[in-house]
Amino acid sequence: MIDKKQIISVFILSLFVSFCYYFLISNFLVYPTVAPMIYNGNIYQFADWKVIVGANLCEELGYDVYLNNPCDIWGRKHVYGEIFLRLPFVEKFKFFYFEIFPIMINYIFIVCILSIFRFKNSTAYISTILILFSFPVMLAIERANNDILIFIFVVLLAYYKNQALSLVILIVTTISKFYPIVLVIKLFFEKNLKKIIINLSIFISLILLIFFYESEQISKIFSNRAQYTSGGIYDFSLIGTMKFYKATYFFINNKFLSILIFLLFLGGPIIYLFIKIKFFLKEKNYSLDYNFFEDRIFILSSILILICYFSFQNYAYREIFFIGLMPWVLKMKMSYTKYDFCSLFFYLLIFKFLVSIPITYIYMSQKFKDINHIFIFFKYSLDLFLIIIITTIFLNFLIKHLNFLKQNI
Repeated sequence: MIDKKQIISVFILSLFVSFCYYFLISNFLVYPTVAPMIYNGNIYQFADWKVIVGANLCEELGYDVYLNNPCDIWGRKHVYGEIFLRLPFVEKFKFFYFEIFPIMINYIFIVCILSIFRFKNSTAYISTILILFSFPVMLAIERANNDILIFIFVVLLAYYKNQALSLVILIVTTISKFYPIVLVIKLFFEKNLKKIIINLSIFISLILLIFFYESEQISKIFSNRAQYTSGGIYDFSLIGTMKFYKATYFFINNKFLSILIFLLFLGGPIIYLFIKIKFFLKEKNYSLDYNFFEDRIFILSSILILICYFSFQNYAYREIFFIGLMPWVLKMKMSYTKYDFCSLFFYLLIFKFLVSIPITYIYMSQKFKDINHIFIFFKYSLDLFLIIIITTIFLNFLIKHLNFLKQNI
């Protein structure tokens, strides 16, 4: 699956990137780009993972951590599936769970990112470095956010075709954070309709049984949803985008003219994108092919990106799923050089990763406070352009695949 040269490249780069992150975090250079988690004047790293460890400790003490979690220094309640409350021997191995485990997961995350690329040219190397030191990755690593685990499972789902392993991964991810249930699309990566129905029936039966058993906890999680709602430069969602566009005056203090300017800024690029996408799909008659790794991880990453963007108001660390698009985008850029849509998609994606740290740093440092809304407008608009491309390509694949399944009934 990965040749010797690839393994060596991944190993060397993973050590280099890990050392860089150690240097950046230990010397507090990631702040204020990453909003520091501060308590009593001290900055705490891996804060998103530590709330889970704290919840396990309080669970052992008899607290209902969905309602009250005093073992977390910020008093954050547990907002994940019950599976995260089943860490073994937390009381005996506090240091391991609080400090060592998040470092291990972060390293595996870095290795997974590197492993999905094929280092055949300088473009792959440069793209990977830009991604690894982008804001979403930096935020996820500094917080040791558990969406890192979802990303790792996505890579495994894309690499391995074994349906039994896929079922286990799908169940674990679904009962941990719920939204990864959309990864069930992996079960449709079959040409045999009978197998699809059997695997899907097993998955649905087990998930419904678990959800019924945990219905009370799930209800409490959704009552705490305000705890994981984001905003501004840290937001990734259609809800946040629309709220911002609706509430903000663009450039001039006149609502009507402001909205008109906003439409002019977005309308042209959106029309241009649709023309480019339509021309490529029609001219080449291209569709994603789940027989290839790059296409599989694109499909899985796309559906996670779309469900997060259209359904929730998320923190920007969920933008790490954009990384899963890159192998396919790179492959398309190299394969279809005469189609400038492929290059356009590549450069938009790379540009998003490239500017993520500068604009977030400027926004968070309040260096140009009076024009901060322009940075947010730029961030939301770039997200919207990419979502349009992803949605169109994904729907094109979905329609063709459903037609294929109908023909084989």
